[in-house]
Amino acid sequence: MSYQQSERVSAYFVTLHERLLAFYRKVQHGDVDELLRNQTQGYIQAGLVLSVLDKDGARACMEKAHFEVFQQTIDERLEYKQYKLDLLNAIESGDEALLQQPAISRKYRVTQ
Repeated sequence: MSYQQSERVSAYFVTLHERLLAFYRKVQHGDVDELLRNQTQGYIQAGLVLSVLDKDGARACMEKAHFEVFQQTIDERLEYKQYKLDLLNAIESGDEALLQQPAISRKYRVTQ
């Protein structure tokens, strides 16, 4: 790979990281920007087609940006969101089994 190609690949990764950060920051504030999501997915797809990155590399870039914004991996955040959903469903259905656990011993503390 020539120096010029190396610079282009570096620029691609910098831009990808910036796009991912912008998307995750919007998500963090409750604003799911579908246009930005689609553009970012397209940018990743372009990198895959051009062999600038592979699926593992794309996943690593997403994980890095996600962790910078949320201080959690993608899987950890999904697990937490599922826990909150289960807790809300338990409250709505009147199932108190989950609520019988002392708050201090629960895996997560729900703040909302």
